[in-house]
Amino acid sequence: MKLRNCLAILVAAILVGVGVHAIADDATTNPSDESHASRSHVGSPFNKLSDLTDDQKTKIKEIREEASEQEKQIRQKELDDINALLTDDQKKELSDLEAKDAMEKKAGSAERRAKTEEEKAAELKQQAEGMGGSATTQPAGQ
Repeated sequence: MKLRNCLAILVAAILVGVGVHAIADDATTNPSDESHASRSHVGSPFNKLSDLTDDQKTKIKEIREEASEQEKQIRQKELDDINALLTDDQKKELSDLEAKDAMEKKAGSAERRAKTEEEKAAELKQQAEGMGGSATTQPAGQ
C-alpha cells in the first residue's frame, strides 16, 4: 500500500512538473501580448474608477509589474524545486513528454492554418464560380 501511495505521489508530482514547466515556458519565453498588456496597464476593476489620478495609475502599474515579476520567480522556484526531486530517468521522461507536447502543439497549429487556407481556397473558388468563370484551371500549354 505504501508503494502504491508513493507511486501515486510521484506520478502526481511529475504531472504537476510538466504543467508548471509548460506554464513557466509560456510565461518566460513567449509571453503573449494579452498577458503582458494585462500587467502593463491599470487593469480591471481599477480602470473603471472615474477619478484615478495619473500618479495613482502609475503606482498601480508599478505594483502590477512587480507582482508579475514575483509570480514569475515563484513559478521558476517551484519548477526548480520539483526538478530537484526527480531522478535522471524521470527528467529524461519529462523532457521527452515536453518535446512530444511541443510537437503536438506545432502539428495542431499547422492543421488549423491548413484548414484556414482550405476555407479561403473554397471561398475564392465559390467567388470565381459566381462570376461565371470556371473554378478549375488548365495547366499552361494544354
